Amino acid sequence: MEKTSQYIAIGLVVAAVLYLLSPGFQHVIANPSRWVLQAQFMYLTGTITMVLMILTMLPSLRLSRLNTWFNGLDKAYGVHKWTGIFTSVFVVIHWRGDKIPLAL
Repeated sequence: MEKTSQYIAIGLVVAAVLYLLSPGFQHVIANPSRWVLQAQFMYLTGTITMVLMILTMLPSLRLSRLNTWFNGLDKAYGVHKWTGIFTSVFVVIHWRGDKIPLAL
């Protein structure tokens, strides 16, 4: 697995663990209504977006250990670019999640 995909996968796993440890996950299981599902979808995509934004900023700090792990500064900026793209995708998904009509 390439370093970029590993880095993004780590971010998605961290976001999923944060979501599963939140009280909202238990609320969905106890009360699976459309309003609750939409609210928890918004929370999940927001959590993923925030974790990916944090991971996007780390390579731009030019930490020597991260640059060594990414095999150079140029590769670290490539990771920065791709995590930024994934973050933008999840921002759009988060925004569209609020626009889903609940009266289906």
